[in-house]
Formats: sequence, C-alpha cells, structure tokens
Amino acid sequence: MKNLIILSFISLFTISSLFAEEKQKPYESFQGCGEYLVAGTVHTSKQGFFIIINEKTQSEYTFKSPIKEEPKLAPYINRPMKGKMLVTKMINGTIGEFKSVSELDLRIPNPLNPIYNTGFRLLKKMDCQK
Repeated sequence: MKNLIILSFISLFTISSLFAEEKQKPYESFQGCGEYLVAGTVHTSKQGFFIIINEKTQSEYTFKSPIKEEPKLAPYINRPMKGKMLVTKMINGTIGEFKSVSELDLRIPNPLNPIYNTGFRLLKKMDCQK
C-alpha cells in the first residue's frame, strides 16, 4: 500500500511537469535587429558588460551593453537571466550591440530540456543602425 501511494505521487508530478513544458515555447533563431525576449548570461570584461546567448555552442551570440545599462545588468553577472533586449546594431553575424534591456529576472535552467534554456524570441522587427 505504501509503495502504491509513493508511485501515485511520482506519477502525478511527472504528468504535471509534462503539461507545464507544453505551455512553454522553445526559443527561435536570431533574426536581425529588433526587440527580443532573451535568455542568456551576463559577463564582464575590460571592455564592459555583455549578454551572451547560447553560450559555449556553435550558435553563440554576444551583445555589448551601453554604459547606461550596466547598473541594470550588475546583479546578473555570471548568472542565468532572462529579459527584453532591444538590438540596434550588428557588427558581424554573431556579435552586436543592444540599446536597452528591461524586465530582467533570473531564470532556472532546465538540464532535461535545453531548448528552453537560452535563446531569442522576436517581439518586434526593426532596421539595424549603421
């Protein structure tokens, strides 16, 4: 009887976690300048603050922060974060600059389903600055 109760709780949590993942949308590929919902990591160097998306993969993107946005990013250094980012300039295919960042929050990585961990979701397409 005790094993049956334990098995019932395990199956309940497994089923509920499957339905929770279905509501989440996987991230998309980068589509040029615009407003994005992003999930990545904040890093610093001598050149300033950066948001890195898809870190340590072949599709890694690095975005330099303007100085005025650095205080917003400071609590998230070397931590998984998510938020909205306005990308205004691309230097090459994987390196760019963003104008502003908002709605920042910590994110909890899901090691069982990495497609939901990091990436971009385009909210509004815009032209790049030159």
